[in-house]
Amino acid sequence: MTDILSIESEIKNSLSSLWREIVEIREEIYKVKKNSKQLCPVCLGHGLVPQGFYLYPPHQETYSSINASPEKCRTCNGVGIT
Repeated sequence: MTDILSIESEIKNSLSSLWREIVEIREEIYKVKKNSKQLCPVCLGHGLVPQGFYLYPPHQETYSSINASPEKCRTCNGVGIT
């Protein structure tokens, strides 16, 4: 009976230790994700969108005029990364 209790105690200690490690790893992953930079999904990293992009609904392609000068992307503030 003592052996079973001893084994059970060892398993609980091992699981507790593993759980602490998992929590630490998850915290590190969160820090990396929080500090990592990603390409802006709106301007695809260019920092600019076509003139009128924010004025017209998505189904209208009025803003895609070739002669219009581009405007700064509001999502990334013209940086190209978020």
